[in-house]
Amino acid sequence: MTSFALPEDYPEHPARTVLVVPHAGGGSAVANPLRAALPNDWLVVGVAFGGRESRFLDEHPVQLADLIGDTVAASTAAEDLTGAAPVLVGQCSGALVAWLASLELSRRGRPTPGLVVVSRSAPAWPGDLPDTTASDAEFLRQVIRMGGVPDEVADLPELLDLLLPSLRADFAAVAEWLPERADPTIASPASALAIYAPDDPGCPVASVEAWRESVADLSLAQVKGNHLLLASNPGGVAAALTAWLPQAAPEGDHRAGNV
Repeated sequence: MTSFALPEDYPEHPARTVLVVPHAGGGSAVANPLRAALPNDWLVVGVAFGGRESRFLDEHPVQLADLIGDTVAASTAAEDLTGAAPVLVGQCSGALVAWLASLELSRRGRPTPGLVVVSRSAPAWPGDLPDTTASDAEFLRQVIRMGGVPDEVADLPELLDLLLPSLRADFAAVAEWLPERADPTIASPASALAIYAPDDPGCPVASVEAWRESVADLSLAQVKGNHLLLASNPGGVAAALTAWLPQAAPEGDHRAGNV
């Protein structure tokens, strides 16, 4: 099993390593636009979940623990490869998975130097999810209404049909998380950056600011775009990330032996 997807060309000694945790139904390719927008000496990889891309023959995730486990495995593998723990960047439901993975990584003595949550309300904040028991047509209608797939995908019925099993599996797994499960005494030890679009109805500002209760410290960045900001405005996300990271983890550039 390959826990993350490496690009064909990548720096041997990256200045930074970034691990992107995709939204529900997404694959490691979600990282591609962000990789193109970040400096060339950064290694940017995406978590590869089962049932898609290079892991098409593997089973889809069946529970939230599967998504967390794949993310922890990918982070560990990236750290073993580069000598530096990656910054975790999670989009939408992937932000919740990244946060939960950061807790597990800390317990294992492999803490992430930074956590970036994109287009996601805080863990304790209630939110809407599509009904995974609905008919295919109704389920997809709900996903599209929520902005859960890129606009260009929403206009391609054949592609939506291919994504349907991954969408159903991931949303069913994420639905295991109940906001009331968020223990206010448990927070990720990572510094975090919350990035959100001002016109995203799924992420009201108050719900984004509520991340403060779940991380060591929080910075906010507003980026124009739609719900899936890694696709609609990767340059804006990259700018926010590169401006924040030196303050959040100033020693990170040197952990892989780089100057």
